[in-house]
Amino acid sequence: MGTYQTILRAEVTGTISAFRLALQPGKQFWIWTDNALVHKRVGLFALDSTPCNRNRQNDHDLWSTLFALVRQAKRRELFQGIIKVSSHQQMGFSDVIERWAFQGHESADHTAASARQMLPPMGFWAWTQFDHDLQIRQKACEELHSMLVQFGLRCVETKVDQAERDEQNGMKCRNHKTSVW
Repeated sequence: MGTYQTILRAEVTGTISAFRLALQPGKQFWIWTDNALVHKRVGLFALDSTPCNRNRQNDHDLWSTLFALVRQAKRRELFQGIIKVSSHQQMGFSDVIERWAFQGHESADHTAASARQMLPPMGFWAWTQFDHDLQIRQKACEELHSMLVQFGLRCVETKVDQAERDEQNGMKCRNHKTSVW
């Protein structure tokens, strides 16, 4: 799953695990999820209308794996669809399968919430510090990208301005490229 974990990565990883498990016996299956993004993308992957855009989206490693599994399940005519279940719904259903799914959902949420608190104090501190450092790094990358874009735009503007001044002064240079440097 990688070094840095998010709730979405856990949701996608869970869906990948469900597909892998369901593909083994070769029987038709449905996937149930409470995550709106997983529900939407798996539905699109099943329609083959959205190819997975590798390396250009967050969590591309997991989305690429999920895309391949959905397509494999569709080719084998095993995947019947994905069902979006409501989160933290009241347990008042008559359908045994729905009650089972909601109980499983509540249990998974409880386990995920308690896992972080089971870390030793130093482990929890390290995880918190890592999360903080990663957010700072992300912000620094975004700022650097913005600066480089502005720098590039300024270079293009300077080059165009210089070329226009040269032309106005009758200094057309053949086979000479105007350079910012």
